[in-house]
Amino acid sequence: MEEYLSKMNKILEIKQLSFSYGKSIVIDDISFDIRDASIVGILGPNGAGKSTLINLLSGTNAPDAGSILIDGDDLKSIPYRTLAKRVAVVPQMSSSPFAFTSLEIVLMGRTPYISPYGFESKDDIDIAIDAMKKTDCYEFASRNIDELSGGERQRVLLARALAQNPRILMLDEPTTFLDIKHISALKNTLLKLNHDGGLTIICALHDLNIASSICDHII
Repeated sequence: MEEYLSKMNKILEIKQLSFSYGKSIVIDDISFDIRDASIVGILGPNGAGKSTLINLLSGTNAPDAGSILIDGDDLKSIPYRTLAKRVAVVPQMSSSPFAFTSLEIVLMGRTPYISPYGFESKDDIDIAIDAMKKTDCYEFASRNIDELSGGERQRVLLARALAQNPRILMLDEPTTFLDIKHISALKNTLLKLNHDGGLTIICALHDLNIASSICDHII
């Protein structure tokens, strides 16, 4: 009963959302709710606006019109550090201009919990290592992020997001660079995070088979 009630609570409310790049309208007056502790897939072909919607929901881009509420709070009013404790994003691909190791990249997920002039604690390091083990990338801990393959780097970015300990995890085409083994592992990891930890997960996907195997709802 408790799990059922949790899934009935709205964690995200999107109202009449619109966004355009110049004169090109990408998101046009859409509204929907996302329930707490659910897995939601955003499906569509390339160029349909999936990544744009993820960027709007995570606060990376600001909408032209409409509103996004997280637990009833307007996204625009949530301070950055507070938002980073609620929402974590795994982008399609990311590169670093500096020679950071994979562990250092994952530790960046702990930034919202560290004072501006502070350093990582043992607990922060333990959380980062645990996240890397969950995503099967701890063996890369000491390697430079830009030395990794696309699939390996994607797993490190997922670990960084998990290290934020968010309530909402957003993933933009998370399987693009993964082989079959790690696609299966990712699906199992996401299901476990959702079922055991009550994590709300939003995935932009183009593969209907993957979406149907893990998602409670599809947009």
